[in-house]
Amino acid sequence: MIELPWGKSIAIWYAPELYDGDVDTLVGEAVRLGLSKLCPKFGNGTSAWQGLEGLVGAAHSAGLEVWSWWYYYGNSPNEGAISGDHALALGLDGVILDIEAPWEESSSNDAARRAKAERLMTQLRERLPTTPIGIASWWKPSYHTVPFEVFLQEGYCDLTMQQAYWIGRTDVSGGASLLQESVEEYSRLYDWPAEKSVPILAAFGQNYNVAGRTAYWEATVPQMDAADAMAHDLGCSGEWWWSWNFMLGKAGSIDHEPRPAFFEAIGGYDWGAAPPPPPGPPEVTIGEWARAVDAWARTEGYTGPKPPSA
Repeated sequence: MIELPWGKSIAIWYAPELYDGDVDTLVGEAVRLGLSKLCPKFGNGTSAWQGLEGLVGAAHSAGLEVWSWWYYYGNSPNEGAISGDHALALGLDGVILDIEAPWEESSSNDAARRAKAERLMTQLRERLPTTPIGIASWWKPSYHTVPFEVFLQEGYCDLTMQQAYWIGRTDVSGGASLLQESVEEYSRLYDWPAEKSVPILAAFGQNYNVAGRTAYWEATVPQMDAADAMAHDLGCSGEWWWSWNFMLGKAGSIDHEPRPAFFEAIGGYDWGAAPPPPPGPPEVTIGEWARAVDAWARTEGYTGPKPPSA
């Protein structure tokens, strides 16, 4: 069962390269930024990524949910079974389906893609009947052949988590206008409500091709501010950002320089307070400590006076 609002998060590509693999530092930063969830990648195709158990445990100890994402290729009949089993083994709170060009292009016709989507969702729901599932795919579905009508039918995906990246747009409203177009198109084509949308927004830069030449584009903080404001105005349930690795100057970064301003901007976006950490152990009074020490000391031969009783 999904609980809304979803909140905010930052996508993690390769978790082990962040903070030298120190999961406590990573989780501490998530708490400092007010994130409600961690979103690390946990596999692709038929390959289940190992070594995330410590991160999941640390996140849960801090009161954070873990929604992990899996990159699907669509060329194996058991991707759903493998990813679903791995999600169960890790104890994930939610699963995100990354459906992009390889999945779309691995079938030659619409019927085959619909059958493939049905198989994937059936395998996942057999293993994860109540785990929330989101689909992170194209921002403009009408440009593509992914059978969203299958993924978004009742009982399958709970959220659209579309990749609303405004690559190449340099005006301040570039991300906001693209996000509005995306949410409105999902509503028009699939009657999908904005409150069940959690778009992934741009906090990265990359090379791209324009008019036959390569150019570099990077999101700006004012664009991020405008996109965040639009997500609120549209009634989205939350947002997440690509990506933690880029913002630390790791995977996906061209200059390998961190972008602290991106972190601070995301930390300032208000999607409700992050869940409080679970309560610690009960406080122990000085008298209780004294009596415990006295009891231990007497097992070691101490015969002196006893501390006052409670």
